[in-house]
Amino acid sequence: GCEVYHTLKSVIKQKYGQDACNVGDEGGFAPSIQSNYEGTDLLMEAIKKAGYEKEVKIGMDVAASEFLTKDGRYDLDFKS
Repeated sequence: GCEVYHTLKSVIKQKYGQDACNVGDEGGFAPSIQSNYEGTDLLMEAIKKAGYEKEVKIGMDVAASEFLTKDGRYDLDFKS
């Protein structure tokens, strides 16, 4: 948990600079990423560097209405 969080901060700092490490009210990072895949890649890199690749899995809320397209499929690239 906290090891991945702190590792994520260092990964973000290395890729985007110190300003990208500012946190919001709930403690989340908000670097200027260009796609949803880029955000997932950051998480995966932090998990791996923290040594939790086998213990941590990423789950998604597949019922999120923001990702649902008119044809009933989920699009993770809708913002780009």
